[in-house]
Amino acid sequence: SVIQMSAFVSNAVNSPNRSQKVNLEKKGWVLETLVNKYTEDLPKRSVPSVNARADEGEVYLVTGTTGSLGSNILAQLLSSKSVKRVYAFNRVNSKSTPVQRHHVTFVKRGLDVGLIESPKLVYAEGDLTAVGFGLEKGLYEEMRASVTHIIHAGV
Repeated sequence: SVIQMSAFVSNAVNSPNRSQKVNLEKKGWVLETLVNKYTEDLPKRSVPSVNARADEGEVYLVTGTTGSLGSNILAQLLSSKSVKRVYAFNRVNSKSTPVQRHHVTFVKRGLDVGLIESPKLVYAEGDLTAVGFGLEKGLYEEMRASVTHIIHAGV
């Protein structure tokens, strides 16, 4: 299962010298088979060329941008000249708008509040476990077609 695979990889990374009492060559083949199985339906993406136009810029999807780590990452990305767009993805909250929540977070963390009005910033609220992340189809397709980097800073 995906859970068993991730547990094995996590243990191997966290304790590489610990004997896991398994045939690593065979386990490697099994892991590769599982990765192929669970990624076969993902859309094919070409690897960006090293010679890609500089004006295309990087496009990030960042989760958890109202948290401590996520808000600092968001501020850094919005300040970067190489970043064209940032999708700030958070859970739906009916008590306040994404702009209001980011404003509170940026003030609390001493970050430049002006950044939350950046034309680079696109707010997205949804559910990572839902089909299409629970987003409006147009926004989801836009993200699928343009995101070059994903940072999962949410809990």
